[in-house]
Amino acid sequence: MQLRTSLRLNTAVEAMTHVIIPALDPDNGPAHEQAALVVGMLTNAIDWLPYEHAFDRAELSSNREALAQTSDATEQTAALIDLADDVLLRSSASPGDVLDCVRALRYALATQVDSTFENGTPAERTAVSRAVLDAAARETPLVRAAYLGHGFEGPTTGVAPLADQLVRTGGK
Repeated sequence: MQLRTSLRLNTAVEAMTHVIIPALDPDNGPAHEQAALVVGMLTNAIDWLPYEHAFDRAELSSNREALAQTSDATEQTAALIDLADDVLLRSSASPGDVLDCVRALRYALATQVDSTFENGTPAERTAVSRAVLDAAARETPLVRAAYLGHGFEGPTTGVAPLADQLVRTGGK
């Protein structure tokens, strides 16, 4: 099971293409048509994902400029323009940039762990182990919450909703 939307969508396209569509009754034209529509929409969503954040930022910027150009700007519109400026500033990193940085840090951490366990002192190994365990302790509740909708956890697990955890951890 994958958390990344693009991987989930690709998995659904593969399932539709290689399992579901071949199993359809060849004489059921509407079923084939609808299955092809589903594959097309999923493929379109996959293609759109890398541009969604940039599109939203461009739309926000355009609407901010349009509002700023209105001649009857009020205190309320001035506050909205300030809010738009703040949101644009805070959202400057693209999701791809964030993911690339996550992957670079993950690789650097793995390399550091390998190096420390090959060449480090017992104290250094303990420190690296503690850092990895602490990271796992921070991330495990997030992953568990992300999978709640898949039914992997019972209904009364005590896992806080993902949105609540992301707010607490600064991930939102």
